[in-house]
Amino acid sequence: MIRNFACVLVVFAATLGVAAAEQFLADITKVEGNKVTFIKYDGKSEGQVTLPAADNVKVVRGSFVGKNKKVMPGDELKGGLSNERFKEMLFVQIITDADAKVITEIRVLKPIKEPKE
Repeated sequence: MIRNFACVLVVFAATLGVAAAEQFLADITKVEGNKVTFIKYDGKSEGQVTLPAADNVKVVRGSFVGKNKKVMPGDELKGGLSNERFKEMLFVQIITDADAKVITEIRVLKPIKEPKE
């Protein structure tokens, strides 16, 4: 009984940690070392925000999938944050740790095209 309860607690704690991570769309405007400056798309823009990237930050290509346009990760981007693409403004999905103080993953996206009228 205690063993089952302990297993449930471990699974619950792991799920809570994953659920608390923040994901949002942004435009990266500048990368200096491990500091990433971006403009967040959340409807209540705070202007430019700068956060540090984790030492083991994952930088991958991302793509929109399905009707609800969920962002899925793809291949790793060579060079990580030092890739040439970061010299320009980039449309990305940023994933932070549970405290939203460190960037753990960046998914580089193609801009969503507006429908033709």
